[in-house]
Amino acid sequence: MPVTGLRCGGPRPCRLFGRVPRVGSRLPSSWKDYLRVDWLSSKLSTSVQLANDADLAAVGETYFGAGDRRKTVVYLTVSSGLGAGAVMWGRLLRARVSLLEIGLTMAEPPVAPGEARQSELLEDISSGKGLRESAHGLSSPAGLREVVVRARAGDANAQNVWDGLCRAAGMAAANLAHLLVPDIICARRWHQPGR
Repeated sequence: MPVTGLRCGGPRPCRLFGRVPRVGSRLPSSWKDYLRVDWLSSKLSTSVQLANDADLAAVGETYFGAGDRRKTVVYLTVSSGLGAGAVMWGRLLRARVSLLEIGLTMAEPPVAPGEARQSELLEDISSGKGLRESAHGLSSPAGLREVVVRARAGDANAQNVWDGLCRAAGMAAANLAHLLVPDIICARRWHQPGR
């Protein structure tokens, strides 16, 4: 079957199927020269569209995965950021830019001027970025695998980091469930050590 076009997904808000995405903080700034429809189309010799990765994952789960063509499917991803996409009645929910940037919703009210800053956004506490910041309190730097291993071994600080990550991701899933009342929420599985 010949390839007639390509849709590429990436993190951060993106003008849906736009020509140039907003390059987020988790992507090298040098990529902006290459994440353009005209450049990719010429290199790949086919038409290219750019979209948010969670939006495309929601479409994929709806038609080829756990969504099994249900009426309302939400996809939640917890990785370097926290994002979501949704398909309702066979159509991707969209706005001027990606609609369900759930990680950019408030987890805590903003602090008053002069008070110590706390994590305010869900993404600040439930993503790779949040994990790195929370893990600074551990005796040595730790990624997700190390945090899980330490928590399973009884390290109370690692357990607190893991609990905070899971609680914030759970808040995101609950918020999506209340807002969209989906038939199913599909989530990308976190890394599990030993598997």
